[in-house]
Amino acid sequence: MDLACRRSIPTLWDGFCRASGLAGKWPGCAWVAGYNLTFLPEAETYDVGAINGAFMMGARWLFAAEVAADGAVFDERFFMYVDDLDLCIRVNEAGFRVVYDGRVAITHLKGVSVAKEFAVMSRAIFDANREVYLKHFVPHGAWWAGLVKLKYRVAFGIWKAVALLRVKQTGHRKVRPV
Repeated sequence: MDLACRRSIPTLWDGFCRASGLAGKWPGCAWVAGYNLTFLPEAETYDVGAINGAFMMGARWLFAAEVAADGAVFDERFFMYVDDLDLCIRVNEAGFRVVYDGRVAITHLKGVSVAKEFAVMSRAIFDANREVYLKHFVPHGAWWAGLVKLKYRVAFGIWKAVALLRVKQTGHRKVRPV
């Protein structure tokens, strides 16, 4: 199962647990597995924070009218990896539900794009995630917005370094973005 098919809108703690490997060691523990919601049953249906863009269904009118003020469903600033997360955040913010349906399965050839330029693309995953957080979770106009930006830049920088180091040590070509 592709873990990205159902996930939360991750907190800093969720990102740390995923990048450090804690979520992988205890996938059934809600306290550390909040990013990919691995503590929830795979075959059931429930609301989640985000789903994978490889297989999304929704009413076009809903996306265009309620979620995307300019009519664009996906934000073109996000090339890959987080365009689906950005859309799901906007769907949630608009008051609609994002639902994972465990009764449905598809085959997604994941990682084909990453395999060609692994080092470049794996770094891009973290950078894109950071940009989504800067877009949605930095208070605009607040005097302390600069501190929030700094917090996310530092956190994502550390997570990227830790995750890439873990990949190098294990020899696996899997990068776990936050």
